[in-house]
Amino acid sequence: MAGVVLQDKVQEYLHPSVRQASYGGLKPRRLQALLEKLIKYAASRRDHASREQAEKRRKEAEGVGRLV
Repeated sequence: MAGVVLQDKVQEYLHPSVRQASYGGLKPRRLQALLEKLIKYAASRRDHASREQAEKRRKEAEGVGRLV
């Protein structure tokens, strides 16, 4: 599950055919929970890059949340 986030493939996960073929065992709720934890961490940081990363993760979490 962390591989999807670490390899920056969340957008790929959102496509149904790719999700079924490559990530069949990964549940959207678990991925969303992981993204939300990363959002909290990045938002607590003070640097600009971390805040941008938090915003990116927030958008990804919203996309994954629509799958639930």
